[in-house]
Parts: sequence; structure tokens; C-alpha cells
Amino acid sequence: MNEEQTNINPAPAPENTPPTGQYQQSQPSHEQPAKPRLPIKRIVTILIIALIVALLYYFRGVFIAATVNGTSISRLEVLRMLEKQSGKTALDSLIAEKLVLGEAKKRGISVSKEETYKEIAGIERQVSAQGNTLEAVLSLQGITREDLEAQITLRQTAEKLIADQLQVTDEEIRQYIKEFKVEIPAGKEAEFTEQIRNELKAQKFSQKIQELITSLRGQAQINYFTDY
Repeated sequence: MNEEQTNINPAPAPENTPPTGQYQQSQPSHEQPAKPRLPIKRIVTILIIALIVALLYYFRGVFIAATVNGTSISRLEVLRMLEKQSGKTALDSLIAEKLVLGEAKKRGISVSKEETYKEIAGIERQVSAQGNTLEAVLSLQGITREDLEAQITLRQTAEKLIADQLQVTDEEIRQYIKEFKVEIPAGKEAEFTEQIRNELKAQKFSQKIQELITSLRGQAQINYFTDY
């Protein structure tokens, strides 16, 4: 047979021909790598710490009393020393104050703002007559006007509690003049008599209010949680 035989074997594929579906080469990516992010909790923690540091600096006077060559002295150290030196005296004074105010409330005794302001006005006049100001005097003593008002109100309250025991008689004044040989200049009798009366009244107040406080302490229930 002279017919040409049909070649049924496909021609071999070129050696460098890429497999089907891989004709397009992959393009390089232009996306930037993701930047690392801080966790939310860590950010919040940093902010809180920064806020605390700022507050401590702003209110450093609340915690630090002074620094010596870079070494701090805390207010707690100062308070501890003050408590050690005069803690019992301060506590006794506060107890006495509570007892007096409590007894006054029980008896319906009170002091008005007008009464307190009237006495302060008198003090201001005396200080002014000496060429000074009340604010300057209070500053030297380390107290504020509010402290003075509280002290005067407390004393006025105590005076009302024992008012019937603070009377000074003319006989007591004469006895005082005789005992201490007080020489009164002519024309100054009324002034000196008033001064002596006030001094005797102050002595009586000191004695009688202490007696009242002692009595009130004996009747009160006082619990101590700190020893001084």
C-alpha cells in the first residue's frame, strides 16, 4: 500500500512552554506592609499613668512637704511627728470641742454670725489702732480668718453655757486691787476697773469651762482607737 500513514502522535511540546493556566507572570505587589498597632488596653494604661504622673506633680504640695538636696519629706512624716509630739493634746482639744458643742445643742444654745462678726470687728479696731491689720496678725500666727471665726464662735458658745458663773462683783474687783496693790491713775478708774473685771472674768471662764468639760467627759462615751 502506497498510502501515507497518518501520524497520530502529537508533536512534542516545546521544552520551555509553561503549563496551561500559567502564561501570565505574577505581578509584584505594591501594598505597604501593615504597621504594628498598640493594643487598646496598652494605650489606655499609658494614658492613665501619664495622667497620674501629671496629677502627682500638680498636687505635689499635698503629698510632699519639702525637699532637702533632692530628698523629699512627705506630709505624712510631718503629721506623724506632730502626732508624736502633741497628738494627745490635740485630740483632747477636739474631744472638748465636741463635748461643748454637743452640750450647747442639747440645751438649745447657739451663737449667731452677727455675734461673731461683732467681736471680730472689735478686734479689727484694736489692731488698726496699733497701726496693723487683722490679716497681717493672723498671718503671723499661722491661722486664717475662718479659723479665727471658728475659735470665737466656740468660745462664745462655751461662755453661754456657763454665763451664770462668770459674773464679777465689785467686791471681787476691790479684793483684786488690794491683793495685787494695783495703783490706778487719777481719772482712769473706770478704764482700770473694766480691765480688772475682764481679767477676773477670763480667769473664771478658764476654771469653770474646765470643770464643765471634766463633767461632760465623765458622762460621755469616748472610744479611743489610737494611743498617743
